[in-house]
Amino acid sequence: MAQKPGSRKGSDFNYARYFRDMLLLHDLTTFPQDAAWTRVLARDPEPHPVVFYLGCNVLRTSHMVRTAIRILDLLEVDYVAVGGPAYCCGVVHQRFGDEELAQTMGLNAVRSFERFRPERVVMWCPSCIWYYDEICQVPASLKTQHISEFLVERL
Repeated sequence: MAQKPGSRKGSDFNYARYFRDMLLLHDLTTFPQDAAWTRVLARDPEPHPVVFYLGCNVLRTSHMVRTAIRILDLLEVDYVAVGGPAYCCGVVHQRFGDEELAQTMGLNAVRSFERFRPERVVMWCPSCIWYYDEICQVPASLKTQHISEFLVERL
């Protein structure tokens, strides 16, 4: 497939269908009142010391995230949870060869985290962690750690 003028997408992969299917699965398994995370990029959000970053693939396993969110609530952590296609790190795009688009996705997500002025970003998705650590290497002033490490600190 030839790249469209002005587009950074060069692959034939149908990202719209990929994310639409993911959103459909989420909507079939999660009541709207039970989705305790935002799927919209933050513009001018209230600050929180912790951003709980779910990535995009989390919508396939929202039952697991609801459990993790409940634990954070019980621990009385001041956090905001974010996830869904708008918060994709870009790993999906990178896998299909759309590397410039992937970098843009990753950078947009990081800039959105920074708007919350967090002390740390607690990450759910191992693919996101791998992508940010090994491929994207987006410069950020954020301390990141996996949710399991965050919880161990609070034992």
